[in-house]
Amino acid sequence: MRKQIIFIGLSGLVIGIGVSLKVKKLNNRINENKELAEKNRIQFTLINQWLKLKQNGGSICRYLSENGYKKIAVYGIGYIGERVLCELENSDIKIAYGIDKRADGIASSIDIFSLNENLPEVDAVIVSEPFYFGEVEPLLKEKLDCPILSLEEIVYES
Repeated sequence: MRKQIIFIGLSGLVIGIGVSLKVKKLNNRINENKELAEKNRIQFTLINQWLKLKQNGGSICRYLSENGYKKIAVYGIGYIGERVLCELENSDIKIAYGIDKRADGIASSIDIFSLNENLPEVDAVIVSEPFYFGEVEPLLKEKLDCPILSLEEIVYES
């Protein structure tokens, strides 16, 4: 009888630990999905505002020119970063290079550096991904002595 009670107690403990681990894993997945949803919402809002800017005759190029930025780098060469490169491609703004944590895996017409490399001087860096701006800005400020601009800020101020 005593062995049965110990067995039942240990079984309950093992089941409880298993359930606890599954709940923790589920909570982690929920938090990851919430973060991804927020990132996507911020990106959508940015792209929507950028489209409004273009429909009203504004552009990122105009903002950069008016503020004296002639030679820039772009941080984040994902979907939005590629759009920035395309918009600036045939303009008076020179895109010196890109910066991305996946620098080795990106094929591009410009040089792509990682944050671990020496970054050539530019007039400004545009961070294309607003979700990560707060995380990336201090890292870029350690490497470069130029303004670090959020694409979101440029689009909303233009």
